[in-house]
Amino acid sequence: MYGNPALAAIAQAALPDLAHAAAAAPANAEGSNLRFHAAFLLRHFGDLDGAMKLYQQALEIDESLGDLQGMAFTLVMMGQALFAGGQPAAGLQAVRRGLEIFRRLNMPREVAQTEAILAQMEAMGGDG
Repeated sequence: MYGNPALAAIAQAALPDLAHAAAAAPANAEGSNLRFHAAFLLRHFGDLDGAMKLYQQALEIDESLGDLQGMAFTLVMMGQALFAGGQPAAGLQAVRRGLEIFRRLNMPREVAQTEAILAQMEAMGGDG
């Protein structure tokens, strides 16, 4: 069996508290990581706006820390969320920015994974 409906219900019920805690976390690497993962969960459970706010905060923290790897992962996730949310050009742009960073960091696995994501987005009618 894939997934646990009871656990999913508990996670969904805890999301408002998690989102609040993430938004209030310090502007450091741990706070960025908490925002990133909370954003993933918010998006998974359908709160695209809440997810985008946390992704944006995580990105700003990563930029201030010079954390290029964190920026790249966040940009790719943001791009996918934007694309799914009806903003294909912005989504493609964010994923491409993340891909460029992965290339600069010489992260071949992440480059390949991001190229696959980008190809799938383009095949789905991305206009960017």
